[in-house]
Amino acid sequence: MCLSNAHAQKKVMFDLSHGQCQGSAYTADILPDYQKMAQDRGADFVLNRDNPLTSPTLEDVDVLILMSCLHHEFQKNITSEEAAALVDFVNGGGALLVFVDEESHRVNLKDFNINSVLEPFGMQFGDDLHLPGNCGAASFPGEIFKGRYEVPYSGSRTIKGGIPASACMEEGHLHSAYVKLPGGGKLYACAEIMVSLLMGGEEGRERKGPITFNQTGWFGKDSRKFIGDLLDWALESSDEDEAAVREIVHKYTESINTCDPALVDSIWSDADYVSFIGPAGRYEGRDDIRDKFVIGIFGNGFSKRNLIGEDLKVTVNGNSAWCEFTWRFEATRKDGKSHTGRGRETQILEKTPSGWKLVHVHYSGLR
Repeated sequence: MCLSNAHAQKKVMFDLSHGQCQGSAYTADILPDYQKMAQDRGADFVLNRDNPLTSPTLEDVDVLILMSCLHHEFQKNITSEEAAALVDFVNGGGALLVFVDEESHRVNLKDFNINSVLEPFGMQFGDDLHLPGNCGAASFPGEIFKGRYEVPYSGSRTIKGGIPASACMEEGHLHSAYVKLPGGGKLYACAEIMVSLLMGGEEGRERKGPITFNQTGWFGKDSRKFIGDLLDWALESSDEDEAAVREIVHKYTESINTCDPALVDSIWSDADYVSFIGPAGRYEGRDDIRDKFVIGIFGNGFSKRNLIGEDLKVTVNGNSAWCEFTWRFEATRKDGKSHTGRGRETQILEKTPSGWKLVHVHYSGLR
């Protein structure tokens, strides 16, 4: 994968397995454009042409772009298994960008089953809106969009829930909205598909009052800026992630010093691949680490413990993070003798729906 300072080793997947990008000239050149936008942001870009959107397909994916089809005859519906996997994907820290078009010409909403994905997050697509064609929409500057962008909007449906991200220029109907979970997952939903097809007028061309459809084609000059900012938002790892990882490292040293089994359980994942390697041996699973390492060695071996971490370096990469630091250990053995030591440690963490958790630690002594 590509590497960059902004979005190291991220992967953007564009889904084609549900009848998207068929039967319209509008879609002829958008895939190279999306590939370039992803790669310009240091992310890998992959197409999913026919695999179901289940957990194996979504493994290692950071951002999934899911559009509806452009005509009923091409529609391939989201299965219940796919819907469950997509909900898990967002809950697990992934970013899902959804664009669904109008009912009358494009997609049967009930059969498409996208609301099974949105509703667990308090969002829902609804019926078609009856608005004048080619009326346009505009973004709200905020967490996602850096500015007010004008984009195409013609033939849409209602959307409920979430934080408003953009609105129609006629009657103020919601154009798109989003949610962001405490664990880092993101869901963006747009009730119209034109901006995702990168349609609109010339880049940078200002809208000058009412202009007829025949004079402008599909109006809206900022589709690429709109999607570019959306990808930036979907790919970014926030400062909150780094702060949360640092807090786990702090709690880790506290768990050694207190030998509190509840604290150990709260910071370690309960996954079966969790491990710990140190001079005393290898431990597998959270229970083994808690009972044999923390309590077995530190709790039973020392009456006083003071583990001090120094020079902590944290790297966050999507739903994974790793930390490096040196440490000093000052303690009193059960026989009253003092004990000191120094070492270097690496920790690996994963983001889960309940926050960041340790999955591996490897440490050794310093001479």
